[in-house]
Amino acid sequence: MSLMSHDHGPVDRKGPIGWMAAHPVAANLLMGVLVIGGILFAFGTKREVFPEIEMDIVTVVVAYPGASPQEVEEGVVLAIEDEISSLDGIKKINSISVEGVGTVMAELLTSANPDRTYNDIKSTVDRITSFPQDAERPVISLVTNRRQVLSLLVHGDVDLKSLDRLAEEIRNELLSDERITLVEKTGIPPPEISVEVPADNLRRYGLTLPQISTAVRAASIDLPGGSVKTEGGEVLVRTTERRDYGEEFRDITLIARADGTRVRLRDVATVVDGFRETDEELYYNGQPAIDLQVYRVGEEVPLQVSSAVYDLIERRQGTLPDSVGLSIVNDESEDYRARLSILGKNGLLGLLLVVTVLGIFLRPAVAFWVSLGIFISFCGSFFLIPILGVSLNMISLFAFILVLGIAVDDAVVVGEAIFYHRRGDNRLEAAIVGTREVLTPVTFAVLTTIIAFIPLAIVPGITGKFFRNIPFIVIPVLLLSLIESVFILPAHLRHVGRTKLRGRKGRRRSLNPFKKLGALQLRFSEWVERVIAGQVPPLIRRLVRDRYLTVAVMFSALVVAVSIVAGGHIKFNFFPRIEGEFANGVIELPFGAPVADTREVARRMTRAAEEVGAELLAEGRMRRRADGSMPDTVLEGLRARIGSADTGAFGPGQGFPATGGHVGVVTAYLVPDAEREFGSAEFTARWRERVGEVSGVDRLSFDFNTGPSAGAKVSVQLEHTQTPPLEAAAARVAASLATYNGVFDVDDGFKVGKPQLDLVLKPAAKGLGLTERALAAQVRGAFFGAEASRQQRGRDELRVYVRLPREERDSVHAIENLLIRTPGGGEIPLHQAAYVRPGRSFTEILRVDGRRTVTVTADIDPTATTGNDIRAALARTILPEVVADTPGLTFNFSGEQEAQAEAVASLTGSLFVAMLAMYALMAVAFRSYLQPLVVLSAVPFGMFGAVVGHLIMGYDLSFLSIFGLVALSGVVVNDSLVLIDAVNQLRSEGRSLVDSVVGGVTRRVRPVILTSLTTFFGLMPIILERSNQAQWLVPMALSLGFGVLFVTGIALVLVPCTYMMVEDLKNGLRWLVGMSPEAGEPEPAPQPGGR
Repeated sequence: MSLMSHDHGPVDRKGPIGWMAAHPVAANLLMGVLVIGGILFAFGTKREVFPEIEMDIVTVVVAYPGASPQEVEEGVVLAIEDEISSLDGIKKINSISVEGVGTVMAELLTSANPDRTYNDIKSTVDRITSFPQDAERPVISLVTNRRQVLSLLVHGDVDLKSLDRLAEEIRNELLSDERITLVEKTGIPPPEISVEVPADNLRRYGLTLPQISTAVRAASIDLPGGSVKTEGGEVLVRTTERRDYGEEFRDITLIARADGTRVRLRDVATVVDGFRETDEELYYNGQPAIDLQVYRVGEEVPLQVSSAVYDLIERRQGTLPDSVGLSIVNDESEDYRARLSILGKNGLLGLLLVVTVLGIFLRPAVAFWVSLGIFISFCGSFFLIPILGVSLNMISLFAFILVLGIAVDDAVVVGEAIFYHRRGDNRLEAAIVGTREVLTPVTFAVLTTIIAFIPLAIVPGITGKFFRNIPFIVIPVLLLSLIESVFILPAHLRHVGRTKLRGRKGRRRSLNPFKKLGALQLRFSEWVERVIAGQVPPLIRRLVRDRYLTVAVMFSALVVAVSIVAGGHIKFNFFPRIEGEFANGVIELPFGAPVADTREVARRMTRAAEEVGAELLAEGRMRRRADGSMPDTVLEGLRARIGSADTGAFGPGQGFPATGGHVGVVTAYLVPDAEREFGSAEFTARWRERVGEVSGVDRLSFDFNTGPSAGAKVSVQLEHTQTPPLEAAAARVAASLATYNGVFDVDDGFKVGKPQLDLVLKPAAKGLGLTERALAAQVRGAFFGAEASRQQRGRDELRVYVRLPREERDSVHAIENLLIRTPGGGEIPLHQAAYVRPGRSFTEILRVDGRRTVTVTADIDPTATTGNDIRAALARTILPEVVADTPGLTFNFSGEQEAQAEAVASLTGSLFVAMLAMYALMAVAFRSYLQPLVVLSAVPFGMFGAVVGHLIMGYDLSFLSIFGLVALSGVVVNDSLVLIDAVNQLRSEGRSLVDSVVGGVTRRVRPVILTSLTTFFGLMPIILERSNQAQWLVPMALSLGFGVLFVTGIALVLVPCTYMMVEDLKNGLRWLVGMSPEAGEPEPAPQPGGR
């Protein structure tokens, strides 16, 4: 059945379409509201580089200072896991116990309300009363990908205390700027006041460390005492003995005798106002540094935040000491500016190409009004963007480019229909009749495209949230483009006249270049119409006559495309690896290694990076800058961080980085890509080779990826109740991984822990009145420190500890000979008071849903293999063997493989549901069960075009390629739907089946080709883009652009053939049941061997 409506006799001008076409003022007012209102809303839209999203993860972090990982697990983690495991909305519970802190991560279900689940978890954890006495209060948070704008490094050859004071001044100055809300200071240990009391002084004065700690706590107090209401008014009473700095503690009285003599803190101890004893260090270009991380909050724009920092540097340059410098690294605003420029340039170029294509095939005036619909729908979409929670970011800007060519599809069909019905000067009637004729197919075409994009909006997990901006931009634009093409475009086209070429004798030589272009276009348009009228009908007649052979050839091409992918001729990587303007080298020494060793390895890596940079510079691998000068360096700077393995990676699957004096990161910041002829991948490879093998290092890994990440490329999670078999299984899997080509940086997940001395109180010590708690308190106070006070000093939390001097607690001998004070005032050496049993602690304890796990990870070379290939090989070989040899062992793939499986499964299921919805929609419209199948038959062929496009451009398939294929299905349906509707309309006029098929295709071939060309050329600039900032978006553009280009030609051939085959089937069924074929039955398909 036809979706078109036809009027006979005078045209009815009633109804919204007729009224709007007859009242252009109303159409122009609607256009003005969409354009002006949208522009005003656009100025208030949040702008950022990447969308800020909630990660659907609630973390519970509990610090337990001085505790081993096992103590953290038993005292903190198990209690939290047990309490929250029964709460609704939790999908999985992961936990990690490391020295001094336990972290529990609750991953939420997609259907869960994050705020409600967060409140449930917080209430539950707050009710736990079994935490150890020295454990700190839990910190519970809902994780977001809060984005840092830049890092301002304060560095210089000065003492750390002076550098900290300067950094704090700069931090305060930044926060006083209204453009900046949040600045965090890192790279330096927190402040601490250490009261160091030698053991000899403790014995001399008969004191213990806990007693001194109690005296310090009692003497440092700031406590309100209420108020006194007098006749003169209310007077507040307050005790103000708070001490903030080290020198203020020295006069605290510890002992006051009756004769008036006093023993003060300065008499027995040294008070050091310094930093906490962590191994956190930061260097920039070899100088000590402090990192001021500047964030954007709320509606703040990266460019404004960055501008505020640069303004401060300009003001401060003349006031800084000679040995101190300020440097900016990781400037997100530069990325924002570059990516905005790239996408803006590609968007404008794409728009120009779309307009050019329209101008070639359509009359200039028609092309102008059709193109104007893009601008109107883009502006109008800003009414809906804030409601949908979308910001202007790299993903949403790409979505605008993506929909650039699609947004004119409906306008092209409407414009073609209006001019097809143009008779004489009755332009209004032509506008009304043409619009009404294609109203239903155009509406259904837009709806099917929207349905095709809906699966992209419901992909679960962090990956789905990250790319949800694409459908949330595309869908409003498509809806508004439909409104524009139906209610605004006819009012504009009614004023456009039909241009005719005059004969040579009556033609004057025009000097107007626009008239020349118009005449040239009109000749081309008429030539196209002649070609279509002369060549298309006989071609379609021949194809539908040999329809079974034609369809067989088409499906053979599809099989070839599937075989190319299945055979591994084109690889699949979940997220493509994109080269950034930096390279990271991560250091990991044995757990408990001296921080000096880590520092020395970092120096070696820094020297190697400098040498590689010098080599590349000497090889002449640099490009001239825009001003004509040549760069004189490859490296903008080198940063070394000791005590943390955080590289700043973002995206789904990113866990918590390792911390401790045995780990570190060296980052080499390269000059911009435009100033060098080599990529960060080449620099990283040469850097890795120059560093070489380093003795005493557990693991050295290098990376240069700047795109989103879902975790390790290869990640196998093993679970078992016992640690020894788990360790053996992990070692076997890691050894197998190391044998595969293209696999490197293999980590078995197990590391030898620190030596540990376990103390058990002896019976003799119990006989002296010593208890286990008293023993533990004295040992903890001597080595870790007895906490005397905790208070706020400025913007930092200040802690005061009382402990032995460092020289009395830096050896095992000091532990064994520590004198323990008994309740009776006597002293006993530790080795006599307790059994000292040597052992080893865990480095970390990982748990998944209550079971201990270990994760074997590795990185891959994407030019040699893929994570999917390695996963398949492991599942086929070593993993079944290990499971068979280790009873009770289970495994699953985590990291990128887990995220890929979840996202692809969800997307596939959603696409199936979308296809059913499209089928139902078209079945109702066509009043047929079979014709929607003809439309959908062209959808799989989009894969052929996508694969060809990736092969031509040299890209691997990725998850975004699948996104493009899903979006492509809606565009393909549009073309097929319009073709079948034209055939049905001609059949309703009484034409024969074959004539209807041939005539319908001939009638719609130009708008179908034109809509496909606009989509392809709108995406062409982004397809050809070679800058790193846009590389990970190109696969989606490839799938959609090349898919549309190839599948259009296929649809023009496949749809008429399958339409005829459906009619063959219907007539065959009628013959089978004894019914006569319908009038206008199809020509019989040629029999094998027949003519």
